[in-house]
Amino acid sequence: MKKLLAVLVISALVALFAASGAAAVPTKVLFWHSMSSVMGQAVQDLVDKFNKSQKDVVVEAVYMGSYDDGINKLKAAIQAGTPPHVAQIYDIGTQVMIDSKAIVPVQQFIDRDKIDISIFQPNVISYYKVGGELYSMPFNSSTPIMYYNKNLFREAGLDPQKPPRTFEEVAEYAKRLTKRDASGNVTQWGVAWPLVAWFFEEYLANQNALFTDNNNGRTDNVTRVAFDSPAGIRTMKWWTDLIKEGYFPRLQRGWDPARQPFWAGKVGILMDSTANRAQHEKNIAGNFELGTAFLPYPAGTGRNGVVIGGGSVWMLKGHPKGEMEAAWEFVKFLIQPDQQVEWQLKTGYFPVRRDLRKNPVLMDFYKKNPNADTALEQLETTKVNYATQGALIGTFPEIRTIVEQAVEKIVAGQMTVEEAMAEAAKKANESIARYNRMFKK
Repeated sequence: MKKLLAVLVISALVALFAASGAAAVPTKVLFWHSMSSVMGQAVQDLVDKFNKSQKDVVVEAVYMGSYDDGINKLKAAIQAGTPPHVAQIYDIGTQVMIDSKAIVPVQQFIDRDKIDISIFQPNVISYYKVGGELYSMPFNSSTPIMYYNKNLFREAGLDPQKPPRTFEEVAEYAKRLTKRDASGNVTQWGVAWPLVAWFFEEYLANQNALFTDNNNGRTDNVTRVAFDSPAGIRTMKWWTDLIKEGYFPRLQRGWDPARQPFWAGKVGILMDSTANRAQHEKNIAGNFELGTAFLPYPAGTGRNGVVIGGGSVWMLKGHPKGEMEAAWEFVKFLIQPDQQVEWQLKTGYFPVRRDLRKNPVLMDFYKKNPNADTALEQLETTKVNYATQGALIGTFPEIRTIVEQAVEKIVAGQMTVEEAMAEAAKKANESIARYNRMFKK
């Protein structure tokens, strides 16, 4: 009897320990992202902070390369049936992600948990809210702003406290900031921005012009582009004239070719993402005084505002309910005040929450770092309308390449602005039509 009792006690203890051990095993969540360098470390810091904050969930962050690499790898993983739980995808991937049918809209969790989305910046939430439903959680939002070298402004007799506001003023300032040697070769350019079509889109939005039909795809599916409008032609002519007149360097595509001469003090004005503010300050290393201002617009149109860039986090289907709940806990964690403050302090991305405007830590930070506040001020004074909501296009990356090719053809003298824009619109419309046939829109 005693032996039987001992066996029963031992069996009960073994079962208890086994159950305790099983309960102690945390749920693993796989998070794919596209942040590298300083921003990549900031992401890892947030993941480590979440993992240390509790014992039920462990998030593994995996860098998947550039935004394009990230979404392409995610498409492959979805097809293979091995998607991560959470993925960071850039803004222009929104339509593709919705059409993939492989995601769980965060609206479902928001409604269930009764989260008040009025805490978000209106322009941020309006981008990711489609058909009244929030599909992904805003995370790393940015906009383009103007960076400028105050030292070069002073040398050119320009007031460093009065940066240019319009296209026309930018051209005037650029002319005065440009320097040439005795042979006529440019040694200092007036203005530059990366040869990236995002800037073309932003300049259109700032004059309340649409990129596509159907109100940028916000009231119905996109069927054709609208960027070959008078506003688009005016914007492209201004851009390419600056290059052809020698005020703007002839650049290869990508981001760094415009940034490097600015860091070296060879460019007076640079349009670039707010996300890279910290990088600019690091690379300038105090060699000149940096200023920031709002993105310019054509004289006579008034300033409409900008479209957010950056990315958001998406929740993927194909996982057990317990893992999805764990993933949601991580997604919620990313938008909490402490994390959003930390994200702003470590990167150039501004908080996606407007209720942090009076956060004492951020208020002190903006007071000491006024250049960091410019992006937020520009966003807060941006009008919420179809132009600033941004376009929803399934083949957005391809269309950006088409626009960049148009810039190159104009600068090379192969086409006029009007010809290049007409060709770009034709190619873009064909791209959209192919996509719509694939998804039977």
